[in-house]
Amino acid sequence: MGQSYILANFDLVEGEETRLYEMAKSEQWNASTDIDWSKPVGWSKKLTKETALAYRADVISQFWYGEQGALAVCAQLIPLVPDMSAKLYLSSQVIDEARHTEVFGRYLNLIGGPTQLNPHLERLLLNLLEAPGVEEKLVGMQVLAEGLALDSFHSMMDTTSDALLRDILAKVSQDESRHLGFGVLYLKRRIAQTTPERRAEVEKALAGYAHLIAKSTGWRNPNLPPPPAHWQVESSGSSFAEYLLKNLRGRLSQIGLKLAA
Repeated sequence: MGQSYILANFDLVEGEETRLYEMAKSEQWNASTDIDWSKPVGWSKKLTKETALAYRADVISQFWYGEQGALAVCAQLIPLVPDMSAKLYLSSQVIDEARHTEVFGRYLNLIGGPTQLNPHLERLLLNLLEAPGVEEKLVGMQVLAEGLALDSFHSMMDTTSDALLRDILAKVSQDESRHLGFGVLYLKRRIAQTTPERRAEVEKALAGYAHLIAKSTGWRNPNLPPPPAHWQVESSGSSFAEYLLKNLRGRLSQIGLKLAA
């Protein structure tokens, strides 16, 4: 895996990636001042407050762990990409991931603190950190993980009864949309320059990542009681994995990759 720590020229090519970098600079927000932390935490009245917030803390905890993983993987990518525009954009994304880690951590402290890390999510994050190739890291982080996060945030915004949480998810989703857009644009060009053999290697890694996503959506924290039959856990459901993988296939098709059925 080649590394490009220092470039000899400042060759900032005008294009979509540079435009996204400019957007990243102008759309920065502060978790301390741009979120109204005085808003009370809301919860579904179908459950007791204690039970409802315990389930929510479990979901938000996975977001929080995922953002920490994204922070680490994104930092890894900066010396691995060979062009200045990608380095600058990814540097802005590191700041975004740090802010997301902060905002979810602060929210978790309001609802009881973090819960157990989903072991399948943990394996996915470790696989991304240990991925041997730049393309595997890029597609796993910028398309798969960022797309998974964005879909999950949108799903939770549609179901949560907490206005504070909706505000947080809306802010984070704005950043995640930009991260995903960069991944699709950058990888479309990069994958087009690879050999069929290299593309097959990346698709093999993707299949492993997707398998872990499917397993992660079916995992339930053993420390939580089963939810009542009449209540749906926020951002979950029997078809959620299918929804995530369908969206993933659509995004991969834009960059010239396929996910095995």
